[in-house]
Amino acid sequence: MEIGNLKLNSKILLAPMAGVNDVGFRALAKYYGADISYTEMVSAKGLIYGEGKALTTPLNPEFVKQNPEIAKNKSSWLLFTEDIEKIKAVQIFGSDPKFMVKACQLDLLKKFNIIDINMGCPAPKIVKNGEGSALMDNIDIAKQIIERCVEESDKIITVKFRKGYRKNNAVEFAKMCEKAGAKAISVHARFANQGYSGIVDYSLMKEIVNAVNIPVIGSGDITDIESLKKMLDTGVEGVMVGRASFGNPVIFKELNEYINGIKKQPIENFILKDDFFKDVLTENDLENLKKNEKYINYINAKKHISILRKYYSENFLIKYMRKHMLWYTNGIRCNSELKQKLATSENLNDSLNILKKIIIN
Repeated sequence: MEIGNLKLNSKILLAPMAGVNDVGFRALAKYYGADISYTEMVSAKGLIYGEGKALTTPLNPEFVKQNPEIAKNKSSWLLFTEDIEKIKAVQIFGSDPKFMVKACQLDLLKKFNIIDINMGCPAPKIVKNGEGSALMDNIDIAKQIIERCVEESDKIITVKFRKGYRKNNAVEFAKMCEKAGAKAISVHARFANQGYSGIVDYSLMKEIVNAVNIPVIGSGDITDIESLKKMLDTGVEGVMVGRASFGNPVIFKELNEYINGIKKQPIENFILKDDFFKDVLTENDLENLKKNEKYINYINAKKHISILRKYYSENFLIKYMRKHMLWYTNGIRCNSELKQKLATSENLNDSLNILKKIIIN
């Protein structure tokens, strides 16, 4: 798949997800095979005005010393990236063309290869401002935003949208995006008010693929090889994996092995192919992993925390990581007492030890 002048090695991407796609999780997703790991959506106005200047910073004090300007801008805290992200992609949202253009031109976004415009978020607090999926009901403004961002920035502009806000106008919207200069589109074929309920409209995905000449990326319900096949059968050039990756970045390895017709590689061999896990991996970890494949969740959690500690303070991470730690227990049977301890832990190292017990036991 090619997006603009970028040639991708994989069809599998990590979908942008609010409150999930931190720099550590994105790095893990990339390591396991997500060729692009999008940031969570970031407010264009927030980036411009330095939203959150008065807030107590959640950042690591040492990081703040080296990057004092970043500490002043809450929205920029979502923009940290790791070197492993060879193609860097940020998703921004807004409904005013002039602010969207100004955001695309900011120095804060210089490092990103792709700017994805969110025109699909169904959250009430977003659509009430005419942003996200509400733009599908305001196609003229949506067109202006895309055209101006393409014309007045040097970034590759892509767009993510849904089946529609109140009506199904996805094919018309897709054609508009292409005409306005978007280099690719990502489509979640559900109405905004459906959220994640109901079934993705695969027939609509086929219509969209046949209607445009730019890459179409399918989003929604990619959870395993069977659902991947369903989406690929629509003719899309790529797919976005979202909720199925929670606590499970290894899914990108599994899906890529299927697409590339590669025999499944033992996970203990896969994570030794380079130095990515070197700072967290022990001999004991490797022994435990050979006995139990689910032990990779513990190793991933260690690496996840190791990356985040570079940027964020321990006090912030203790609470932030609770949801991720619980996701790392998905599919593992354990007693409720241990899970409760994990959900209320006040120390990251304790959390890791509890997770280890849950997996081993």
